[in-house]
Amino acid sequence: MKQEWNFNIDECPKGTYKTATKKIGKTEKKIKTFVPYYIWVATKHDIVTRSYITEDGERFNMLASKEKPIAWMPFVVPNHPNIEGEK
Repeated sequence: MKQEWNFNIDECPKGTYKTATKKIGKTEKKIKTFVPYYIWVATKHDIVTRSYITEDGERFNMLASKEKPIAWMPFVVPNHPNIEGEK
């Protein structure tokens, strides 16, 4: 399946939060952890890199603080070709 670049940066998926229970001594605490949603981004400098929108929702990881990508697409990790047929 071929991925296409999306030029609407407002449609970039943001990360989510995962809640887990952690035992500290005799006390259990709920810990909220940010889970980024990885994407490919293309920059105005002809660079393509893996990135995500940071937890504060204000910037993209791997880019300068005020820099926005020109396009994005989902980050897909491909299967090895010998494994693709085994499902």
